[in-house]
Amino acid sequence: MRESSAASAARELVESGRGFDAALIERAAFADEPAVQDLLDASDEERRRPVGRGSMFRSLGVALLEFLPIIAAGVVVIPARTASDLTVPTLAAGALAIVAAASRPVLWRQLASGRAEASGSQLSINAISVLFAAFAIIIVALRSDDAGAPGLTIGAFAVQGIASAITVAAIVRAGRRAGGSPTPRTGVEALRAAVGALPAARQERAREDIATALRMAVDGGILSESDATILTRAPLGGLARAHWALSQTRR
Repeated sequence: MRESSAASAARELVESGRGFDAALIERAAFADEPAVQDLLDASDEERRRPVGRGSMFRSLGVALLEFLPIIAAGVVVIPARTASDLTVPTLAAGALAIVAAASRPVLWRQLASGRAEASGSQLSINAISVLFAAFAIIIVALRSDDAGAPGLTIGAFAVQGIASAITVAAIVRAGRRAGGSPTPRTGVEALRAAVGALPAARQERAREDIATALRMAVDGGILSESDATILTRAPLGGLARAHWALSQTRR
């Protein structure tokens, strides 16, 4: 039987004494898939790109705004199970819901102008936000006797739920305009989509080739048994990232 490209890459690493290179093996496993190869390169560059402090805080801020509707609901839902007085949590949740609703029009404009790409994660977050807003409204309404300003908070969550629902529609519309499902926002998402679109038999062959290559790396002494076990469970298109994550945990 002809040796797979991934196995050949592993053999070359063992014989050359270069050490284990997950990215090389992963590329070899998809040697006959040019589109996946390009996305593997892009994902690798994205992983290696240094993150400045400003960029990190900006990303955290964007993530916080995306999850703010869910956080706002949590502020009132969680205390509702333990606290008798919901005055402060209710007012705080209402304020957060208004901030969350006010942040959505920025994304609408970016989606409409093409300056932002619609992603599956954004779609999921905003769909869940609609449900959380409805749940928070029910909680506040049920506890209105001992919660301060329930009408204002219910109104705030109603506005936030509507804003999230409009965002879901805007993402779906932007995805259709792009020619199908929401466009992957990151290199990782694009890579996962491309690998997931391959025939099931091709995906299974890639898994088998990578598993064989990992076993050869273990036998050749350039990869530990425990690491090989972890990497074997990595999703297709995620081998290099999983190995990088392992290296970071050992720093």
